[in-house]
Amino acid sequence: MGESISSNMLLLLVIAMATMTNVCAQGNLDGYNIKHNYGDALKKSILFFEGQRSGKLPSSQRLKWRKDSALHDGADIGVFEFADKYRGSYSDSLKEWVCPFYCDYSGYQDELIWAAAWLHRASGKRFYWNYVMTNNHYLGRISESRVNKSNSPFSTSRTSESGLNKVPHSPFSKFREATPGSAGSHKSGGYGIFGVREPNDLYSGGGIFAEFGWDAKFAGINIFFSKMLMKGEEYYVDPFRYNANKFVCSILPESPSRSVEYSPGGLLFKPGGSNMQHSTALSFLLLIYARYLKHGNDIIHCGNNVSAASSRLIELARNQVDYILGSNPMKMSYMVGYGQNYPQRIHHRGSSLPSIDQHPNRIACSDGTPYYSTDESNRNMLIGAVIGGPDMNDVYADSRAQFVNSEPTTYINAPLVGLLAYFKAHPVR
Repeated sequence: MGESISSNMLLLLVIAMATMTNVCAQGNLDGYNIKHNYGDALKKSILFFEGQRSGKLPSSQRLKWRKDSALHDGADIGVFEFADKYRGSYSDSLKEWVCPFYCDYSGYQDELIWAAAWLHRASGKRFYWNYVMTNNHYLGRISESRVNKSNSPFSTSRTSESGLNKVPHSPFSKFREATPGSAGSHKSGGYGIFGVREPNDLYSGGGIFAEFGWDAKFAGINIFFSKMLMKGEEYYVDPFRYNANKFVCSILPESPSRSVEYSPGGLLFKPGGSNMQHSTALSFLLLIYARYLKHGNDIIHCGNNVSAASSRLIELARNQVDYILGSNPMKMSYMVGYGQNYPQRIHHRGSSLPSIDQHPNRIACSDGTPYYSTDESNRNMLIGAVIGGPDMNDVYADSRAQFVNSEPTTYINAPLVGLLAYFKAHPVR
């Protein structure tokens, strides 16, 4: 009888643990319910960027350990025009200096389209819109030729492709001087009554529709242009919205087409290092798209009777932010300086080495090893820095050597600023 009771109790315990794991895997962090100060986190997330500055620093600089640097770098140029004229991937010239960790795997076309999208938004110039409409279908070809068959951290396939990093002849070149109806113009689509190119047969796959980060802008492009259709603006952008919906369904934990993983504690995971980049960037896109959905009183259908309104996207994004701020199994904030328990030994040279006012002499690369190897906390607190984060089991070792987990980046913090600003203004769950 005693053995039977023990067996039953063990079975109940296993079921309970499995249920808890499933709840966490759905991105629900109610088990670690902590009320967070989004305003304080927002201030610190912005302060982080003062630790990344170079050039002549202003007198308002608050992180005093950061000093003037790179005083003679750069010059004023037309950046978009320069990039469009001299096309190529930076890693083709820098090579081993950036590869494999920061090798350009997705090509440069998506960055040009992303830049044109924002320049159109800022300036209202139809030139940039036409640029997007003319070239967007190449995102699908980029997906096939440069990424899906590569050893890219974005790739679903781990086989490498010979000559991956060689820049091919730009597929955009034949459109550079094209005019409507000319032999060099793209055969699909005409110019509508507003003089704006209409993408009658844009590539409906949207490239790698679920990718967004420092090297890939595909999901962001689709989300960005979906706004124009959903807010009743004048352009025809249905392919963008279709791919934006696919992106959301690839993220939702309950979706049958989910392509990401979630840790037992609820943190979103994708392949590659510095995982928090995925949590913050993809959550930011979810939040942006949720606002578009709410404006249009729309919902997304993912199949198998799974649908999501704007409130579900906002909930998932908030859960990711709360995890970062301390609602996690380790009860640890992954933002330096926020909360009582946060990383002390982050992988950041400026934060680890003594400031120039303490050590005015030059510190060569190899001379930094003792500061890198020590178990002591970093000398200079990089307030607001969000690191790569814990492993898939929600465990974080707080070690500089484990740079995949302990390194902060601007592309982790940047989307988090937007998330925190929203949740500070909308604090009620």
